[in-house]
Amino acid sequence: MTRPALVLDFDGTAVPHDVGGGLLHRFARDPSWQVVDNDYENGRIGSRAAYRVAARVIGGDPAAWTAFALGRTRLDPSLAPLVARCRAAGWPVEILSDGLEFYIRALLGREGVRLPVRANRVAAGPDGVRIHTPHLNPRCGRCGTCKTERVEALARQGHTVVYVGDGYSDLCAAPRAHRVFARDVLARHLAERGVAHERFHTLADVLAALFPARAEAAG
Repeated sequence: MTRPALVLDFDGTAVPHDVGGGLLHRFARDPSWQVVDNDYENGRIGSRAAYRVAARVIGGDPAAWTAFALGRTRLDPSLAPLVARCRAAGWPVEILSDGLEFYIRALLGREGVRLPVRANRVAAGPDGVRIHTPHLNPRCGRCGTCKTERVEALARQGHTVVYVGDGYSDLCAAPRAHRVFARDVLARHLAERGVAHERFHTLADVLAALFPARAEAAG
């Protein structure tokens, strides 16, 4: 029997808000990023191109960005129970995000949730801000973090991949998973294309669907 692996998006999934988008709303020095954001949402560019603009226009510093992220949102209350239940069952769990690693780790760390994180990285110095993409797929180069490549790698390792996501960065990867929980943009995209998925509102719904006996007992 194959062992499931749980893959979780972060912005809009593990937390209820788009933290990265919030950072630009708060710290951008000019509105040029809004045009690029619209191009991204309409599929005209990928996140890697969008991040080049974001790095150019964002003001502030890492300490201010982290403080903003911590003040803006909290983890979904069911994230920690979901992770604990998966681990008790022997499932690997990870965060797979096209967002920024610094705020993901800050939010996880504040609530004591320890998870592997694959995301983009920020470096700020005298020459400005740079966004590094260590999980880029060089054969494509569209997204900073290639979620498809990771889902396919887990499947090749023999895992049944359970994918949870909500947004544009999930559109390519989610159909490659064996079981998908989706909401918002991702759910609409999958429904339009006839791709099987289960809708969720919060991670409590995912927990109840994956471990119904335990969820009922907790309720």
